[in-house]
Amino acid sequence: MNRVVAQNPALASIVDTSLAGKMNPANQAYGAVQDLKDAATTLQAAGIANPTFTDARAYFQWGAAPGPQVALAPSDANISQILAPYYTAAQMRGNGVTATTTVGHGDRRSLVGSGRQQHKQFYLRNR
Repeated sequence: MNRVVAQNPALASIVDTSLAGKMNPANQAYGAVQDLKDAATTLQAAGIANPTFTDARAYFQWGAAPGPQVALAPSDANISQILAPYYTAAQMRGNGVTATTTVGHGDRRSLVGSGRQQHKQFYLRNR
């Protein structure tokens, strides 16, 4: 919430930055918008001119460092190779990523929408 107010000081009188304020749905909406802005900015810096929701999903699921790499990868890329510098094998298994999981291999019901490459789904499943 402090980042929200720092980015837009006019919100200082509206946004409650206290612990109690973090539970307020309106404040949570401001925070979510800030998170989306951070994702878009990071993805743009990584070379994705117009980040889509699916690109942002990679950022949110895998983090600021590997997320853009996943978003830029072709659908047939092995995601465990992309994530290996950032996550242990156990962490990847816990997220459904195995040695044969590709970036594009996903549950189409879990993420619907249009995008640069709609077939990239980030709720991953093993082949």
